[in-house]
Amino acid sequence: MRAFGRGWKKIGFPAERRAEVFDLALRSGILLWGERESGGSVEVRAETSDAEPLAESLRESGIEVTVSESRGFPALLRFLRNRPGLAVGAVLTAVWMTAASGLVWDVRIEGNETVTDEAVLAQLEELGFGIGTRYRDIDFDRLQTDYLAAQNELAWLSVYMDGTVARVQVWEMRGAPPRKIPDGVYANVTAAEDGVVEEVRVLEGQAAVRPGDVIRAGEVTDARPEPPERNASA
Repeated sequence: MRAFGRGWKKIGFPAERRAEVFDLALRSGILLWGERESGGSVEVRAETSDAEPLAESLRESGIEVTVSESRGFPALLRFLRNRPGLAVGAVLTAVWMTAASGLVWDVRIEGNETVTDEAVLAQLEELGFGIGTRYRDIDFDRLQTDYLAAQNELAWLSVYMDGTVARVQVWEMRGAPPRKIPDGVYANVTAAEDGVVEEVRVLEGQAAVRPGDVIRAGEVTDARPEPPERNASA
């Protein structure tokens, strides 16, 4: 980190002169690092302020040396100083990324079958939550409770953040399954059409009608309206 702040350069020299180079650097109190060897040449790094004096001393010792352009923070500043538009853009990008990191970028609904994504999103937006919302200001427990209280389609809802994506898991309301009637047991027998009850045979339970009662199609009743012209059995 210190080298980046002060800047550094690469110094190249023949591999067979490696010992002389490191010995001279040690005697001069110059720190070298990042050694790499390739094709008979060695490359090391030194801080910018040390690189040129070391290179000059090596040349005086008859060692062929190459020195790269300065790298690190000072070089970056010089680069941006010559291109002010890039510097402004970098600052604006950093500010925008910092602000955007706390916003909801997408909302994904999971677990719904009959309730549409649009319906869930619309209800969440009414409660102040959606794309562009600063989620760090949201009380998710309160959001979930308010959502369930405002509708009757969902039995449960959970909202949590996955980075900048809001994941909404839902459980839809399910009606109680119909009670299964055992085979051979009749219940809630209704009339197929309007008529007068002629005979009642109840083996189990309690009859809802009596012989002579008038009954309407689909109903079982004790009402006694005027009988229709035709008779029917229930």
